[in-house]
Amino acid sequence: MITKSGGNELRGSGGFTYQPFDWNADNTSASTVFDLASELGGGERISTGGSPVQARVSQFDGSLGGPIQRDRIWFFGSARVSRVEAGIGRIDKQVNDIQSYFPGAELFPNEIKGFQPYAKVTSRLGTAHELVGVFQRDRTAGQNNWEYLYEPIDAYSNGGNLYNVKLTSAWGDSLTTSFSVGYNDKRGNDESTYTAFGFEGIGPNIEIYEGTEITEGVITGNGQILEGGNLDYRTYSPASLWLMRGDITYYKQGWGGSHEIQTGFFLEPRNTYDQTRLYSNDGFFEEFQTPVDLSNPSLGTIPFQRVYADPIEITTRQARDSNYAFYLQDDWKPTARLTANVGMRFDYVKRVDKVFDITRQQSWTVQPRVGATYLLTEDARNVLRASWVRVGEQVMGRDAVTTFGADNTVSTRTLYDNDLDGEFETEELDPASTTAIATEQIDEDLHQPYVDELIVGYRTQLPGQIGIDVAYINRAYKDTWAELEINGFWPEAPGQPFGGWGRIDPNRGEITQQTNNSWSQLKYQALELTVTKNMSNGFQFMAGFNRQWHKIDGTWNPTDRAGYLEPDAFANDANLYMPRGNNDRNSLPDTGNALSYGPTWMKYRGNLGAVWQAPWDLNVAGNLTVQAGPWSGAILTRLPEGDPEVTRFGPDRFTLPDGTTQSNPLATRNRYVYDTRGEGQIQAPVITTVGLKIGKLFRVDRYQFEVAGSIFNLLNGGDFTQFSYNSAYQSWSPNFLEMRNRQPARAFQLTLVGRF
Repeated sequence: MITKSGGNELRGSGGFTYQPFDWNADNTSASTVFDLASELGGGERISTGGSPVQARVSQFDGSLGGPIQRDRIWFFGSARVSRVEAGIGRIDKQVNDIQSYFPGAELFPNEIKGFQPYAKVTSRLGTAHELVGVFQRDRTAGQNNWEYLYEPIDAYSNGGNLYNVKLTSAWGDSLTTSFSVGYNDKRGNDESTYTAFGFEGIGPNIEIYEGTEITEGVITGNGQILEGGNLDYRTYSPASLWLMRGDITYYKQGWGGSHEIQTGFFLEPRNTYDQTRLYSNDGFFEEFQTPVDLSNPSLGTIPFQRVYADPIEITTRQARDSNYAFYLQDDWKPTARLTANVGMRFDYVKRVDKVFDITRQQSWTVQPRVGATYLLTEDARNVLRASWVRVGEQVMGRDAVTTFGADNTVSTRTLYDNDLDGEFETEELDPASTTAIATEQIDEDLHQPYVDELIVGYRTQLPGQIGIDVAYINRAYKDTWAELEINGFWPEAPGQPFGGWGRIDPNRGEITQQTNNSWSQLKYQALELTVTKNMSNGFQFMAGFNRQWHKIDGTWNPTDRAGYLEPDAFANDANLYMPRGNNDRNSLPDTGNALSYGPTWMKYRGNLGAVWQAPWDLNVAGNLTVQAGPWSGAILTRLPEGDPEVTRFGPDRFTLPDGTTQSNPLATRNRYVYDTRGEGQIQAPVITTVGLKIGKLFRVDRYQFEVAGSIFNLLNGGDFTQFSYNSAYQSWSPNFLEMRNRQPARAFQLTLVGRF
C-alpha cells in the first residue's frame, strides 16, 4: 500500500461527487439478437428492453496531512463516505415475469453504503530509519440482488479494520532492511449486514421455474424465471489475519559485475475464517415452484420440491490456516547492458478444520523464477526482456479448501412432488458428514495450485516521449482445486452403467473429496501491445491491445459424467471454467452458470486513455474500451425420456440399505449439441465504451478549486457483458442465450474538489 505521508506544510483536499437518477439516460432499446442454426431449432433469441442500469451517487472524499513535529513526525488521513443506488439491468422478459406474477412489485435498485477512513503516521528515527503506522477501515455494506428477483432479499458486507507498523532502515551504502507487522479483521457478513437495508424476508426462499421435467428419477425445474420470499440462510463470517514480513537487500559490486541480493520472509501464523449458518423458516428453507398455467400467471404457482435443514443454526466453517514463506533472489548485472534475475520462494501451508478437528493440508510450494533484460542499444531505447516464473496460489478465505465441505455439516431432506398432485411422495436424505467421512474427503497430498508463466517482450523508445512495448505471454494453470466423487461405483470405461453407491458409506449418495486437478490444465497465450506517451506539451496517452488464445488440455475429471457419456467431446477453446477450481465435476449440468461464466477468457480487449492539459487551466480526459463479447459456453441438448442412450447407463435411482434412494448421475438426459465443447459456442457482440471528462481549475494563492463533469458511456451503448447465470447454455431452456449485465446507460457526473 503506497499513500501520501504528510509533510512540513499542512495540506488537504475535499471533494464531492454527485449523480442523480435524472442524469442517467436509457439504453434499453438496444438489442442483442442471435440467429439460431437449424440444429438449435432455428429462429431468434433476443435480449432487449426491460430496465436500464442507472445509478444515483453521492460521495465525499477528504484528506489532510501535515507535521506533528516538523522534520521528524508527520500525519496523513483520509476518509470516504459513499451512498450509491444502482439500478438492476433487466430485460423485458424479466420485467414482464415480475409484474405478471407479482402485480405491483417494485423494480428496485441495489444499494451500497460505505465509510472508509484511513490514517498514517510517519516518523524519522535519525537519518537512516523510518517508522510508519497505518490504520485503515474499508467496511462496505451492499445488496447483491439479481435481475430475476421479485423482491430485495439479499445483502452482503465485506472489509474491516487493518493495523500495520513498518520499519525501514538503511545500514550504510550496501544494506537496507524493511520489517512490518500487521493485523486485520476483514470479514464477511454479520448481523448488521441484514439490518442495514431494512428488509426482513418471511417463509422459505422461493425459486420459480417456467417448467419442470423428470431427470434422474425426480422432478427438476426447467428455466428459472423468478426468485424471492427470503434468503435460504443467513451467514455470519468473521475472519482475522496476522501478517509479519521482512526484506533484506544487499548491494555488492564485484563477483563478476554488480549484484542486488534480496532475501526475506512472509509469515501468516494465524489466518482464521469462520462461518455460521442460520437457516430460514425453522429449517424449511427452500421451495421450488412452477406456474399452474404458463399462459395465465394470475393463477399463481404450485410447489414441486421442498428442502429442509437440521439443525437450523450450525457452524459450517472454522478454518485455521497458516503460511510460512521465505525467498532469495539476485539481480545480477554482469555487463552494462545485461541484467539477470534468479530467485526462489518456498511456501509452507498448513490448513486445519476445527469443525471436524482435522488437518486438511500440509504442503510446500517451491516457486523458482528466472529472467533477463538486455539493452539492445547503449542509449537504453531498445530493450529485450524474458522471464519464466512459477507462482503458487495465495492462501485466502474464498479458495476451495477453506469453503469445501460447508454443506456437509448439516443434514438436508428433499421432498419431490413428481406428478404435481400436491403429494410429496419422493424423499431424498443427505445426512451430515462425520469426522470419519470428513477425513476421507481430503486428499493427503493436497497442495496449493500454481501458474507457470513465460513472458518475452521488446520495448522501444521513440521521439516525442513515445514508447512501444510488445509482449508474448504463455501461461498454464496447473494443479487447480478439484473435487472427486468417492462414494460411487463408477464404470471402468465410457459407455458402461453406473454401479450404485456405497464405496465409503452404503447409506449415502454422493461424497466428494477435495484434491488437485492432475488430469487437465487451462492454457493461455496472448500477444500484448502497449503504446504510451509521457506527459509533454500538455498531452499524454496510453493505449493497449490484448489478443488471447486459450484452451483446456488433458482429459475429463475421473468422476465427471461427461467423460462416460461423451468421452470424445473434451476439447474446448472458447469459454472455459474459471481458474479458481472445483468446477469440472459435472460438465453436463441441469442448472447454474458453470458452463457460461468465464470472464477470464476474453478473445481480445483494446484500451485507449488520453489526457490534455488545455489552455485556461482546462483538463480534458477521454477513454475508449473495446472488448470481445462473452461466449455462451458449451451448448447442451436433451434426450427424450426413456431414450436407450439414457437407460443403458442404469436405473434412474438406487435404493440404499436404509430404504432411502439416491439419483444415478449417469442417468442424465443432457448431451452436447456438437462434437466437442468448444465447437458451436455462440459469442455475443463486441462491447464498446467511451468516456469523457472535462474539468476547470481555479487558483487563488495556494488554494485550488476544480469543477469537473464526466460522461460515462458517451455513445449510450447497450450491449451485454455476460450470458445469464440461469442455464443460458441449455438449448431447451426458456433462458437459452439470454443475456445479462447490460452496459450502464450514459450518465453525467459532477465532481467538485478543493485543495490547499
